[in-house]
Amino acid sequence: MSTGNGRPLGRPPHKHSKTAVAQPGDEQLTWSRKRLQKMDARFTRRLEWAFQWGHEHRASAANAVELPTTSAPHFSTPICPDAWAALLRSSIPAPVPK
Repeated sequence: MSTGNGRPLGRPPHKHSKTAVAQPGDEQLTWSRKRLQKMDARFTRRLEWAFQWGHEHRASAANAVELPTTSAPHFSTPICPDAWAALLRSSIPAPVPK
């Protein structure tokens, strides 16, 4: 729908919308492996502290996470912009992971 002057009705999408097609230069820096390990160790220490002092229960924490059924590492590969755009346009619902 549009107004009488041909402009679309409503507010334009946000500049950094997740539905926008990726453009060259949109890449973001990632954490270094050392920094990820440091963040993981900090999280683990704090979670263990919560278990120890009764602020969290191991059973409820275990039910909140589904671990992979294989011990093989999982890798993710960046998807090319054309494939990503096609996926966004697709009306086929994604399967629900089990």
